[in-house]
Amino acid sequence: MLAQTNPAAIASNKNSLKSRDINERIRQRDRLIVENALAQGCDYWQMFKAMPKETFKAWLESQGKTLAEAKKFIRLFETFRDFAIEKIERISLTTLFALTQKRYQQLISKLWGLPAVNEKQVSELMAEERKKQQQDSAPQRDSSGLINLPSGGRAFQFPLLHDDETIARLLQVLQYWGLTPRQLLIEAIATLHSKLEVVSRDRQVFEAIAV
Repeated sequence: MLAQTNPAAIASNKNSLKSRDINERIRQRDRLIVENALAQGCDYWQMFKAMPKETFKAWLESQGKTLAEAKKFIRLFETFRDFAIEKIERISLTTLFALTQKRYQQLISKLWGLPAVNEKQVSELMAEERKKQQQDSAPQRDSSGLINLPSGGRAFQFPLLHDDETIARLLQVLQYWGLTPRQLLIEAIATLHSKLEVVSRDRQVFEAIAV
C-alpha cells in the first residue's frame, strides 16, 4: 500500500509505462514503413509483369518516378515477400534495400532461418558477410611471391625496396631512360634471362667436350 501512495514510485511507474508506449509506437511506425514499401514493390512488380517495359516506364514518368526507383522497390518485394513482417519490422528500410544486393544473397537465406532480428544484429551480419567475401576474393600468395588470382591467372609481387642507395640509382635509371618501374623490371628480367641462356649453352658445350 505504501508503494501505491509513494509519489516517487507512482512517477517511476508512469515513466516506465510512457517509455514502453513510446517504444511500441516506434515499432508500429517502423512496421508500417516496411509494410508500405513492400506493398509498393508488389504493385510495381505486378505492373512491370503486365506492361511492356516502355509503357511501364512512361507511366512511371507520369507519376514523377523513374524506372530505377521502381526496380529498387521491386527488388525489395522479390527479396522479402516470403518473410513474415514480424521478422524484418525492426530493420530500417535503408538496410532492407541494401540487403537486396546480390552480395547478400547467402545472408538472406541465413536470415530466413533466424528469429526476428534488429538493426544492430543485421548490420553486424552484413559486415561479417562483406569481410568473408573480401577474404574469399583476396589473391592467394605463397612465400615465393607468386599470387594466384581469382580469375585463374598468376601474378608476382616483389617485396618493398627500402635501400636508399638502390632507390636513388633506380630513380636515376628511370629518369635517364624514360622508363616506368614495370618497363625497367621487364627489361632487366629479359637481359638476365638472355645471359642465363648463354650460360646454359656454354655449360652444355663444356659437358659435351668433357664427355
